[in-house]
Amino acid sequence: MMEKFDLGQHFLIDKEVLSQIIEISQIDSEDVILEIGGGTGILTKELAKKCKKLIVVEIDSELCKILAKVRNIQIFNSNILDIIDDLKFNKIVANIPYHISEPLMKKLLREDIESITFLVGEKFWRILDSKDKLSRMVSCFYKIENLKTVNPDSFNPRPRVKSSIILMKKKAIFDLSAKDIFLRKILLQKDKKIKNAVIFALMDLQSTTKRASKEKIAIVDLLENIGNKGILSISNTDFKKFLTLIEKLI
Repeated sequence: MMEKFDLGQHFLIDKEVLSQIIEISQIDSEDVILEIGGGTGILTKELAKKCKKLIVVEIDSELCKILAKVRNIQIFNSNILDIIDDLKFNKIVANIPYHISEPLMKKLLREDIESITFLVGEKFWRILDSKDKLSRMVSCFYKIENLKTVNPDSFNPRPRVKSSIILMKKKAIFDLSAKDIFLRKILLQKDKKIKNAVIFALMDLQSTTKRASKEKIAIVDLLENIGNKGILSISNTDFKKFLTLIEKLI
């Protein structure tokens, strides 16, 4: 049956790894959990036993029929990238398809998620553990730990690379530097152009007027190359330049 589903999913079959994911997630009876890609339900069944409510987003309609047999869940037959902004939950536990890892992480730059337990490809873990743009942005919201390496034999179909169980815990505002607080404010406005996001961040954090904020960013030539772009769309090179500009503003 596994070969029928070909949407980039690798289904966890290792019960020991499953138990470790559940333990790491520290779920209690008041949690509303989001599971991304419920698959055949091996993780779903265990999560549903422990939380107040389990929201499962599964793109494959045939798999949704299997998942519908599990109690205490709400199923959405959809692409998680299309609906995650409209879902209400406080924790995520998921074995996520490798190809959505980066776009999904950009969706998770928000303040209302307490913790995230992900089983991700080893390559994506290296991205999160780097000093590049995505890693730097995520670090404004979460402390990230790689807690276990998982071999390909733990999945069906078998992936070509190893995986990692990572735990992401929400950072409190007092755990952040002034630079990170400023960057977080901008990232929370990620749908705005950078120049507008910076203006409102300055107004909020420095209690300045809109006019004074505009004058301040003009001084550091913020608008020259990247001001009219979105923060998520700029290159690693421009992002590093932007971090340097932030230091002149705070």
